[in-house]
Amino acid sequence: AGTITNLRKEGGGGGPAEESLGVVGGSPLLQAMLQ
Repeated sequence: AGTITNLRKEGGGGGPAEESLGVVGGSPLLQAMLQ
């Protein structure tokens, strides 16, 4: 999740930040993968 998240936005260590970025990025698939 970190790699894709970094490409999408800044990318956090690994937690709620990733989910938030997924929502902001507008990628339901990413959110599903993170969860």
